[in-house]
Amino acid sequence: MEYWNAGRTELEATVRKSNLAIYATIKYELTLDEITPFLGGGLGVNMYKKKYPEEWTQPDESKNKLELHIDMGTRYKLHPKIDIEGRFKVNFSDVSAYGLHISGLFKVGE
Repeated sequence: MEYWNAGRTELEATVRKSNLAIYATIKYELTLDEITPFLGGGLGVNMYKKKYPEEWTQPDESKNKLELHIDMGTRYKLHPKIDIEGRFKVNFSDVSAYGLHISGLFKVGE
């Protein structure tokens, strides 16, 4: 799941934008000693909203769309219960919507 929210001042008023995306990804992993490179892809739903100030006559915008994506990166084992993951994800519906993500993964059930 990904979420962002931002505001921008235009003509002395704030325009708000938000995006919520929920994705399912299938990965192929190649486990080496302490690193695990992976390549994957999947499908998700992207929900975008743009809200204009009330005093503006322009109506708010809302878009929902299905998106295919490709996901690649590597996971590094820091500790038996902690991994760090770096990945790069690109959405095919809008190739300008790419992201570099760095995550900490905590294994609590092992």
